Amino acid sequence: MTKIHAFDGYLVRHECLQKVVSPAYDSLSSDERHAFGEAHPDNYINAMRSIDEYPASQRPSLDKILEINAAHLSKMIKEGDF
Repeated sequence: MTKIHAFDGYLVRHECLQKVVSPAYDSLSSDERHAFGEAHPDNYINAMRSIDEYPASQRPSLDKILEINAAHLSKMIKEGDF
């Protein structure tokens, strides 16, 4: 049987909406997501990076991407964006 547990979620602070809220992830191609993330370094889309967003010659491992994503989210939380 599946167990469901409650958790405390995060809400973006009103004054951070413009910098944090990203376009719908699946509405952008991998190239568009990469360009958007580079142009908006404080945006949440940088906490959702995937392998296909990186040029083939610069692709990090999956473990490295997960580490980068987690670090970006932690930074946003510490800076009070949520």
